[in-house]
Amino acid sequence: MLTALSLENIALIERLELSFEAGFTVLTGETGAGKSILLDALDALLGGAQGSQAARLLRRGCERGRIEACFRLSPPVRAWLESQELELEEELVLSRDWRLQDERLSSRHRLNGIVISRAQVLDLRPLLLDLTVQGQTQQLGRPGQQRRWLDRFAGESQLPLLEEVRTTFRQWRAVAAELAAALADQERLQRQRQQQEQLLEDLEAAALEDPLEAQQLQIEQDRLAHGVRLQQGVMTLLGRLVEGAEAAPSALDHLAACEQELQQMEGLDASVAALRETCTDGLVALQDLARELDRYGACLESDPERLAELQERLSQLKALERRHGQELAALIDLRDQLRQLLAPGSADASVAALQLRQQAAQQQRDQRAAALSQARRLAALELETRLMEALRPMGLANVRFAVAIEAAEPGEEGGPMRCSSGSAPIPASPWLRWWRWLPAAR
Repeated sequence: MLTALSLENIALIERLELSFEAGFTVLTGETGAGKSILLDALDALLGGAQGSQAARLLRRGCERGRIEACFRLSPPVRAWLESQELELEEELVLSRDWRLQDERLSSRHRLNGIVISRAQVLDLRPLLLDLTVQGQTQQLGRPGQQRRWLDRFAGESQLPLLEEVRTTFRQWRAVAAELAAALADQERLQRQRQQQEQLLEDLEAAALEDPLEAQQLQIEQDRLAHGVRLQQGVMTLLGRLVEGAEAAPSALDHLAACEQELQQMEGLDASVAALRETCTDGLVALQDLARELDRYGACLESDPERLAELQERLSQLKALERRHGQELAALIDLRDQLRQLLAPGSADASVAALQLRQQAAQQQRDQRAAALSQARRLAALELETRLMEALRPMGLANVRFAVAIEAAEPGEEGGPMRCSSGSAPIPASPWLRWWRWLPAAR
């Protein structure tokens, strides 16, 4: 409810403050008295009067103007304020200020002192008031408002149907969006298929299996390329460990002599046992090292053909990595993805499954919408009957009132209708498009 209205430098009004009490308020006056200024001010406050209209609304010779109105809160307004995360107060104070600077007029909306956008004001407007002038019926001409009135007239029994329609429509819309994305992916895949098939062919030809293959090949190549030097190193080590060098005993001979000496000392002093065990362990470890070196040396051989194969394979792997800008492990993953993506029928099977889900969701949507449509038709007939019963005693014997329900696109408020001929469903929803007075012929 509008409780107060304040105007400053608006049209012919320099300053005006009005307060409204509970009940019915009428403003009367002759033509030109300024009654319409109040309506224009309310319209401007609620998001109207843009551009040149706003310039005409500002009082001549003034650089600033202001309109402010106070409203008593209703449950829908409270819900809107909560949805906008705005603080709830006892009243809602809405204002709009104009400022003329450098021949440029700007305005700003505030709600309880907080700046809000014009879009928010227009969203709030229907919850505060409705302006109706001669030849204009704003809410009566809105199909959405008419539909809401009809559903409200039908009562709480229709609420479950409305909720089912919203739920099934949202489910259908989600599946339809998923199907559209899958079809887009399929189309994009078809455009890219030739390029992807060529890429998969290159990767398959490379026979990629081990992501560490390049490192292992590099190790083997280095061993073959430096085989002679490695063999020399093995012989030198074995000579010092086992055979001795320059007429000197080998390391094993020295360690064996140390072990023998420690054994004799252990016979004289038992505390030397730990030292002897350490020496024995070292001797065993050195013998193991000599055996491993012998085996390693036996594996070293000069194989030019194998070396050429390794170098060719390494060159192939490095070329693949440079060409695609990815490491070997990433190329293997890419190949596996392409195998799955380009598998015969994989994309078609996914799209077919989504099409079945979409058809099932659409059928559920249509069934619930058809039930809602029937309930609205029954409510419309009852509304026509009861309204005519109320109008005739008022001396309007020849008046006619009719509710027309027309088809529209599917939405959360309704679904498709079926033709009386029994053909396929029309993709439209039973929205209440209009109602109007139909005067009788005189």
